[in-house]
Amino acid sequence: RRLRAFGRRWHRSCMLLSLLWLGSGSWALVRLLSTVPLLVIAAEEAEVHSGTSYDTVLRFMLHAGSEARIVDQKGNWLRIELVDGKQGWVARQDVALVLP
Repeated sequence: RRLRAFGRRWHRSCMLLSLLWLGSGSWALVRLLSTVPLLVIAAEEAEVHSGTSYDTVLRFMLHAGSEARIVDQKGNWLRIELVDGKQGWVARQDVALVLP
């Protein structure tokens, strides 16, 4: 009986510690994501290229309101990444930056 009570207390303690650990991890993830520069496509349509020129391969198109995170920048081009992992370069004139 005593052993069973100890087991229940131990189980509850482990559950509580796990929840606290997960909560702190979630807080850290939210904190990290809030420092990542974000952008929104401001142009009606924006071309996303494989490089920093209109002469490079057109990878895909984005429409106004689409969101992405900034991975890199070179001159007037921003390398972006979408939620689904697609990446490419978009002209800075086609986007609006979102401040965290």
